[in-house]
Amino acid sequence: MFQIVADEIQIPDAQNLRWVFRITGSTLLAREVGLDAFDLNQCFKEVVGRYMVGADDSRRRDDILNNWKLIEPVLIKRFSETVS
Repeated sequence: MFQIVADEIQIPDAQNLRWVFRITGSTLLAREVGLDAFDLNQCFKEVVGRYMVGADDSRRRDDILNNWKLIEPVLIKRFSETVS
């Protein structure tokens, strides 16, 4: 089992649409996995019922953190395929 470190979510830079998440676990060395902005927004809509708010990525990151208890299980499920 692993967890995503919410405080270390990296927003995309200007040339990239990929959000980076740091994951840790008891049998896993800390590593980073990414999810493009479109897929992240789709995951968010599935569990929250709307798209992320804001025109800039820092506001979207805040929206993710405000809804973290809902979105984290979906991201863990999605990343479990990548991590294993």
